[in-house]
Amino acid sequence: IPNSVTEIGMRAFSDCSSLQTIICKSTTPPILGDMAFLGIPSNATIIIPEGSEEAYANSDWRKAL
Repeated sequence: IPNSVTEIGMRAFSDCSSLQTIICKSTTPPILGDMAFLGIPSNATIIIPEGSEEAYANSDWRKAL
């Protein structure tokens, strides 16, 4: 997900059962719409920029991490 993305819409990746890795390049977490990642595999990996862990953990992404 490139730096230019500021919001991920509702159910954008819902039920993407083959999604294994999400690479988010922005240090500022994009706003997540409801159920944006609902139904992705429980072992999917989310990669975020080094040093941005706290920002993601204190955002809507805490549900997805």
